[in-house]
Amino acid sequence: MQTQSVIHSPGSRLWLPGGRRKGRIVRAAPSMVGNAVSPAARRRGDEVTPVTIFGANLIMWLRADQFDGTTWTDQSSRGEHWTEATNPPSLVASNAAFNNKPTVSFGGTNEFLAPSTSFASPASSEITLWGIWAVDNDPGTSLPATRGAPISQWGSWSGGTTSNFYPFTNGTCYMGPGSTGRKTLVDPVTSALDVMHLCKFISKAGEFTFAINGTQESTTGSNSFGWQTTNPYIGRDDLSTSDHYYQGDISEIVMIDTASPTAAQKTAFINYVNARYDTSWATHTTV
Repeated sequence: MQTQSVIHSPGSRLWLPGGRRKGRIVRAAPSMVGNAVSPAARRRGDEVTPVTIFGANLIMWLRADQFDGTTWTDQSSRGEHWTEATNPPSLVASNAAFNNKPTVSFGGTNEFLAPSTSFASPASSEITLWGIWAVDNDPGTSLPATRGAPISQWGSWSGGTTSNFYPFTNGTCYMGPGSTGRKTLVDPVTSALDVMHLCKFISKAGEFTFAINGTQESTTGSNSFGWQTTNPYIGRDDLSTSDHYYQGDISEIVMIDTASPTAAQKTAFINYVNARYDTSWATHTTV
């Protein structure tokens, strides 16, 4: 399948409160935190979650504290659990690089997760997907080119002679969740990829959008929705010529079956993320 290019939205690399550089945690000052939530909402028993935000639109919610070392349990009602008994990733109970939240850590060598059952295609034929993750190196020049993306083959494109990378050694990301073709997603400018960040994908007929921390990185109107039900992976790219493995950490993945969540849902979700991860990531008018 031929790689499909997208349009880059110009921007500048930003310093992100709550981010990490060279192992140092920088927390956002209270005055810098946007979309703040009340202290009551921060209490675990009263926390707004993707379940309460998206309701029936939520089709998958993976959070690192629900990974038991073998199975990553989906918290949505669909039960899209992921498992691997032979070479599973590792649970980091408190990751300083993620403001001491747990992560599922992939070492880049044969560690991955696969669906415990067939990965059902959304009936809506459109998705919005968020991932909170960080790679070990960006742009990855110190890594071999065989390092893969955090999620692979979540669209109908798979195999062939090209693969998913996040990023490739030139800094460019190549992924296409929910699409029939792999997308060239540029070298992100909003955040370094080896810092904890919120990645977002929108896929539907006529649109594929890629955003980081609420800021659009690239978009294209050349897109067809597609889904792979038999061999999607977290941490592995099952290429026809070789396997590519992700090297980095994932703290959370959320997916809904609409490309157009309401403004209230988007605000509630970023509030949830900012409160949980002690960040100040902003919403965007379209993403």
